[in-house]
Formats: sequence, C-alpha cells, structure tokens
Amino acid sequence: MLASLLALMLAAPALEPAQANDPLFTTIRRAGLEFRYIGTEISDEEAELMLGHFAQVRRWFGETFDITTATEITITVRLRQSLRRFFYTNGKDQVFIDFSDPGLFRPIQEDDERLYSIARPVFAQLWLSEKLTSMAGLDPRVVQSIDEFIKAYSTRGSRQSLGETVGQVWEHLDTFYGDGVSSFVLNSLEGEKIPAHLLGKRLREIAADATEDEESGSLFDTITPPTPIYAAEDFEPGDPLVPGTTLRLSRMALSNGVRLTDHVGEPLALASRVVDFDSIFMLLSKTYPDSAISARPPTINDVDLWQLYFEFRARVELAKDNLDYYLVLRELLSRFRDRWINIRSTHGAPHWMGVPGIDLELVGDKVFVSYISEDSAPSEAGVRRGMELVEIDGQPTRIRWQALKDYFLRNESCNSDKQAEARALNVLLTGAENTSAEVKLVSPGGDNAAELSASLPRGLPTGGPSSEFRLVEHEKRDDGISVIRIRSFAGDAGTQFSVALNEAMGQNAKGVVIDVRGNEGGDRIGVLAVLGRLLDDKVVVGEIRSRDPQQPDGFLNKTQIQVNPIPPVYPGPVAVLTDEWTSGPAELVAMGLLVANRGPVVGRTTAGSANHPIMPAQPWQTLSSTGITVSMAAHLVHNRDGSALQGSGVTPTIPCERTPQEIAQGIDAPLEAAVNALRK
Repeated sequence: MLASLLALMLAAPALEPAQANDPLFTTIRRAGLEFRYIGTEISDEEAELMLGHFAQVRRWFGETFDITTATEITITVRLRQSLRRFFYTNGKDQVFIDFSDPGLFRPIQEDDERLYSIARPVFAQLWLSEKLTSMAGLDPRVVQSIDEFIKAYSTRGSRQSLGETVGQVWEHLDTFYGDGVSSFVLNSLEGEKIPAHLLGKRLREIAADATEDEESGSLFDTITPPTPIYAAEDFEPGDPLVPGTTLRLSRMALSNGVRLTDHVGEPLALASRVVDFDSIFMLLSKTYPDSAISARPPTINDVDLWQLYFEFRARVELAKDNLDYYLVLRELLSRFRDRWINIRSTHGAPHWMGVPGIDLELVGDKVFVSYISEDSAPSEAGVRRGMELVEIDGQPTRIRWQALKDYFLRNESCNSDKQAEARALNVLLTGAENTSAEVKLVSPGGDNAAELSASLPRGLPTGGPSSEFRLVEHEKRDDGISVIRIRSFAGDAGTQFSVALNEAMGQNAKGVVIDVRGNEGGDRIGVLAVLGRLLDDKVVVGEIRSRDPQQPDGFLNKTQIQVNPIPPVYPGPVAVLTDEWTSGPAELVAMGLLVANRGPVVGRTTAGSANHPIMPAQPWQTLSSTGITVSMAAHLVHNRDGSALQGSGVTPTIPCERTPQEIAQGIDAPLEAAVNALRK
C-alpha cells in the first residue's frame, strides 16, 4: 500500500498557477497591484480589503526603507483544499495565496495582521530576488529581518522595539550610526546583481563604507554566516571524473576550496524542477510521522511547512542552473534536521580532498591532533599527537571549523549541532585538489610551547585496514575487563558480537565495555541481538512511530521496541561507550542499557538520529522529473516516556571527554572511566 502511494506521489504533476485569461477569475487593480479571485470563494468586499492590505504594506516599504518593488504585481487568490502550502511567489511579479480553509483569514478586519503577515514577507522576497543572480546559500533570516523591521515601524504609525529578533540588525544600524543608515544599506543594493551566498558579505561591505566602521559588519552575523559557505569565484566545470559517466567537478566550491559535483547534461526544465519540488512536499506530508502535520500551520519536526514552501518555491523557480537547483534542494531537506531526509545522490555533493594519516579531536573550542599514522606526510613533517592546530591556510582554525559547521547544518541534514560539529572536524583539513594544507600547530608545553608550520599534501586516503576490517573486535585487558568494539550494525554484527561475548564469558571477564563510538548504525536486528545477550528479562526499550496512509493526518502507529533475552545471558557488569558519531540503531544499545538499569553510558551524547527510511528495503526514492534520489524518514524512534530521540540523542550517565594532556599521552579517558565504573 505504501509503495503504491509513493509511486503515485512521485508521478503526480504540480498544480499549475491559474492562467491570466481564466474566465473564472475577477480582477481588480490598485496602485500597480492586480488582484485576481473567484467570486464564489471570496466576496468582492473581502477582495477589496485583501488588496488594501497589500497596497498598505507596499507603502510601508517605501516609507521605512525608501525601496520599491516590481512595478506591476499580480496577486491570485484560490481555494485549494488539502494542500501543505499557503502562499508563495515566483520571485518576480506573481503572488499566489492558496487557502485551504476560508477561516484562515475570515472575518477580515481593518489592519488585519493575518494579511500583513503574508504581504510583508512577499514584498521583501520579491524585492530581494531582483538583486540575486543565484539562490544557493540564501539565508532566510535576511527576508525575515526585513519583515520584522517593517512590522515594527508600521504598527499604527509608531515604532515598536524589536527586542531580541533578527530584525534588530536594522534597528541597531539606525540606533548606533544614525537614522537612515539601514535604508541606505538596502538601497545600495539597487542595480546590483549578487550571488545569494555572497549577500551577507556585500551587506557588510556597504555597512562598513556607510558607517566608516569595519566593526559594523558584525551586526550582520545575526542574519548571515560570518564566512560565506561557498567560494566567491566560479571555476570552469571539469571533465567527467570517470570516463563514460556524467559526474564531474562543478563551477562551484566551498569556501575552503573543496569543489562541488554536478552532472553533465541539459538544463532541467522549470516545470520539471517545480514538479519534483512539489513531490518532495507531498512525500514529507504523507509519510513523516508527526501528528502536528494536521495543525495550522502544518509542521514537521517543528518546521512550518507553509513558511518553508513560501521560502523555497521562489528559489526553485529562480535557480541559476542545475547545480544551483540541487543546492537549493539540499538546503530545503536539511531544514528538517533528520539524516534520513536528504539527497542521497551526488548532485551538489562536495568532492572532499583531505590530508591522509591524521585525525583531529575537539576539546572545548580548540582542535588537537589525536592520531598520526606512521610514515605519513604529517608524521614526516614533524606533526605529533597532542599538538594544537591553530591555523589552516592562513585562517584561524576556529573560523574554518565554524564555516564548515555552517555548511553541514545548512546542506547535509545533520540531526544536531553536535553532529554538524563532528562532521566539520572530520573534514577540517580538506581543500582543493592537488593542494596542500598550510598549517600552524603548537606543541603542548605551556609558556614554552613550540610552534610548527607544515605543508601537508591533500589527497584520497591510501592503504588502510579495508582488507582487515571487522565489524566487531574483542580485546581482553590485563585487569580482566573485556572491551568489545562494534564498528557497525551492518551485516552479521549481531552474530559476531555473540561470538565475542562468548569468548569473554569463557575467559571469565570481570566486566564488559561495549564501544559503539563512531558506529553510525545499520540493522536494528543486530542491536536486538546484542541487547538480548545482556538483559535477563523482556524489556521495552522505546517505541517506533509511523504514519498510516489509511488514517487521518494526525494519527500515528506506535510499535514497541522490545528486547527478548537470548541465552546464555552475560550476568556481569556492563558499560557502553558513545560519542556524537553514535547514531541510528547503535543508539538503541545505550537506550536499552539505561532503560534496564543494566549499566552506565559513558562518553559523549549520541547523534540523535535513530529514525528509519520509508521502506528499509528501498530507502531511496528517485524523483520522476529530474532523476534526483532522495530519502525520506517514515519511522521515528521515541523513548519510553514519549520523548523523541531525534535531535536530542542519548545523554551519558558519565560524561567524559579527553583533556589535551590525555590526547598527547594516548590515554583513552572515556574507556578508563567506563572500566572504573565497572570496578565499583
């Protein structure tokens, strides 16, 4: 049933905007605004009132910022039931209001904030879109800030305080540097054409010139990333990476020089982009198990679908080329903060080129070398474990790391800030192909610390333990504690764990530490097999919530995650090690031990991404018009108390991170903390 529903949705055409000569529509005009409506859906009086609100907001834009929008704008109002959208624009001169319920704005009042809250962002979006040459990397807080500032200045003719909102950037410009500075900054964009990802950089430049204060640019940190996500200059697209295929290096790169990929091919038709964009919304609204989908506005994972559709529909229509469109879709799916809601194909993905032979670890806000491979370039350059990495390619490490974190949060469907931080750390030394990472490091030693500058060549990892890789590894320590590391729950990990545990029991292990750090999931069956060997009674670990397409929108199926004992059960003390990479089914190991009060969870909070795709056997869906492959979450894991694991993760009962000294000495502090807990 679900498979046939998905096939129907993926093939469904998008709803087309009403034609200008449609005889069903009545048209009224005022001050460059054309308002179109169907008389059987709203009355003439209501239409006049709605048009009046749009005209008023247009005047406010001129009074507040002294800016004007497109000369002629057409506003079409339609009754469209059962849609997950409310209002949107084409980014140029068309506005559509598709209301599913007349009660959303009836009865219309004078100074009706419900209508103003539509008109303000609409005019802000139309005005800003004229200034942009591309859509990838556009921060939604820019439009939101203009909306809030207009609202504050237009409340019954008096200025209202903006408080702690993104709109305060414009208020602060006028307060700190004089009335009218905000208007000057925005008006300076007239006639310019700027890539969306460089809009923040340009606003900072204009503000610095207007105020003669370089520090004024920091005000824009509240509405745009301090460092642009993408590089300022375009490149010549490369040849296919593999002869006979279409994948190539694209015209764009991240701010650190890492090239993005796209595919050789004809430009996607606008209709195809819109069809697949609408298909994504249909998939999300029909499959994601969140009862708030039936609310007004409908939400998924606390994301307002009305607002999201408004923001991204115009960006889809205005995308510069195929790559720009791919990146806009990546941003769209990343808003849900769920690793199963993402683009799974290579469209717009980075072509990472890192420094082989070195691992890094974050301690507080500093980055340290945690591992160096023998005979590697970093080792030959004198890099040693425990050194602090302070600069990369002339840029402070913290700034480089923050820019990469912003990228992962905005483009790679990270479940949490911690997961984005971990992934940014993992690619911190990446850069353009055939280049070297120019780094500065400081060796531990307090006031006598020595500085090292090194040039570390970038490339793909070579060699490695691939031929010796094992899902499960067992080590018996001299103190009688067994450590069983589970790298993944793919394949027969459950069986391999059982063999390792039998070995530990045969050696009379005094305790067992299960290490699932770095384990990004796999098959839930393997997890149940692990927990079954550790729990001597049936235990309900949590529940899985899913949607039933035959039930109303707010209905959720709930299935218990139950662990059944699997003899012989290990009777000794147990602890589990976790970190921010522990995700998916691996998190259930920590959940199970906590619920059963079986032992402590030691280390760092898990990723909070134990959700599952629509169909485990076929987790990816190919969009019918563009061929892009996407993944959609349809099964959400909740704790026994009903709270979602999504985005929060499992919090350790014994939090533990390594100090710089422990890193330098190669001490695994979380492991030692787990061992000490078992001895008590």
